[in-house]
This record gives sequence, structure tokens and C-alpha cells, in this order.
Amino acid sequence: MSSSPIRAVLPILVLLSACAATDPPDNAAAAYVMPNAYGDFLAARYAQQTQDSAAAAQYYAAALALAPHDQKLAEQAFISAILADPSSALPLAREVKQNPMAAMLLGNRDILNGNFTAASTQFASLPDSGLTGLLRPLLLAWTEAGDGKTASAIARLTPLSNNAPFGPVYTLSAALIADIGGDQSQAASLYDAAAKSYTEPNLRLAQILASWQARQGNQTAANATLQQMTDAHPALQIALPDLVAHAADKIVA
Repeated sequence: MSSSPIRAVLPILVLLSACAATDPPDNAAAAYVMPNAYGDFLAARYAQQTQDSAAAAQYYAAALALAPHDQKLAEQAFISAILADPSSALPLAREVKQNPMAAMLLGNRDILNGNFTAASTQFASLPDSGLTGLLRPLLLAWTEAGDGKTASAIARLTPLSNNAPFGPVYTLSAALIADIGGDQSQAASLYDAAAKSYTEPNLRLAQILASWQARQGNQTAANATLQQMTDAHPALQIALPDLVAHAADKIVA
């Protein structure tokens, strides 16, 4: 199986995880900043308050260069770098390995390099609690799928199908993984379960289900799925003809 779909999905999951894994700036951090770095630190804090992420990252980097062993400052620099440009945060990620987002960024790098084993190690180190704990199974399952371990990935997610609030997300991800992995029987069962687990149709779910239905030769069912979604969301009626025309397109391909 080609790993390209997984390389597309994992970076999205990782970026969506950023808000869950990063903490707001620590107001107490100023007490720990080395005196020679204090000017840049204050400039960085001001940039944060004015929502200038790029400037904040620049000033935190300058402060950290003057106080390279200041762990709290490294944390601040890392978080600011994520907000400004995630790729620039990679070098700092190695310095703040206790930060969950560091593991996510390093795992994401491994995914993009096709090193799924290393990525699994990074994602497995994430705390199994809070919102990070909810995302952890998704990251691990998609990584396993990228490594060709379709059955293992599905087995990781299906026991979580009844877990609120992410149960439907786990089920839908398992369905997509089965679909990509060529397990048609599992995909059919999981797509059906996913459709039943959502109380109200939404655009993305409708596209995914319609894609499966159309690719199975049931364009009538695909059209009905899309129509039901636009009935629930009348503002999307204008998009219905295009959605129907592209119903058979693979969502992850």
C-alpha cells in the first residue's frame, strides 16, 4: 500500500493537536529568565500580547541564545515557534521533549520521511489523558496504517467507538483506514457504524460516505446521502450539483 495518503493525513492531525498540547504563556516565567536575556524576553512577551507570532518567536529565540540552558524559556520559545512557523520549531522540539507537542512534531517529521516506526515511538510517548489522550489513538492508528498494518490500526480504534466525545471520530477513521487498506468488508461495516454514530449529517461525513457508496456502484445512495446533508444545511444546497458530480472521488487517495 502506498504511504502517500497517510503522509497527507498525519500532518493535519498533528497541526490540529497544537492547541491541545501547548499551554498559554507562563506569566511566572519572567522570574526564571537570565538577566542578560530579559530585554528580548520582554519584547517577546509584548509581541505575544499584540498577537505578532513571528516577532514573538524571533525575540524568544534571541533570548534563548543568551540563556540556552533556561528550560522555561526554551518552552516559551518552542510554543512561539509553533504558532509562527511549525517547521522552525523542530530544532527546539529536541530540547523540550517533555512537551507533548514536541513529540507530535518529531513524529510528524518521521511520517513525512516515511519512518513510521520512529513516528509510532514518538506518538506512544504522548500522555494518555486529556485532549492529547483522545488524539493519541488516532495518531498511532494512522501511523500503523501508513506502515501497512491495517488490521492493527483498525483493532486499535474499534474498541474506542463508544468513547465520548471522540467515538464517532475513531469509527470513521477506522473505516477510512479499512477502505485505504483494501479491506472492503470491514470498511462497509465501519462506514455503516460511522453513519449511525453521528446525530446530524455534516459536510465532511456526507462526502466520505457518499464517496464510499459511489465507488461501490451505488450512486443513488450517494446522491441521497448528499441530499440529506444539504437538507439539514440549506446554505450548502448551492454546492449539491458539484458534490454529486465528484461523489466518487476518493477522500484519502
